[in-house]
Amino acid sequence: LKDSTKYVDAQVIRSMVRKQLDLMSAIAVRRQGSVYFIPFKAKKLTEGLERLMTYCGPGSAFHSLPLIDDTKQREMVKAAFEDEVHEGATQLITELGLLQADKTEITANAWHTYREKFNALKAQMGEYQVLVSDELMQADSEMDALELQLSEFITAGLIKT
Repeated sequence: LKDSTKYVDAQVIRSMVRKQLDLMSAIAVRRQGSVYFIPFKAKKLTEGLERLMTYCGPGSAFHSLPLIDDTKQREMVKAAFEDEVHEGATQLITELGLLQADKTEITANAWHTYREKFNALKAQMGEYQVLVSDELMQADSEMDALELQLSEFITAGLIKT
């Protein structure tokens, strides 16, 4: 590990950390990253990432801080949830709608990518259900619309085989 920190590009390490955060259903508070809300169930993985980053040399840092469960913190999570889930769903619905309207065929891999993005958004909805219950109705409607859009794409025969 020590030798690899000398030779592995910093962008590769950042990408690996972001991918792990995605797998942990972390929600970015800032658009450029750097601050995330991570569900409590991922506490051990969070601690592991924090330890791993201590081996990556000077300038590498990963800090985790538990949040106090209060109204102010819930509002921050709610705002991050709105940005990530609502905007993510809206973007996918728009992209798929434009492709379908233009009768543009996509590859099976592109279809799979859209489906994975849908599944990730759906998973995030579940992770943050307790904290953002009043946002769930809107997010649920968006997920239904997105799932319908994905289904219509298949039935329109717009996936290349």
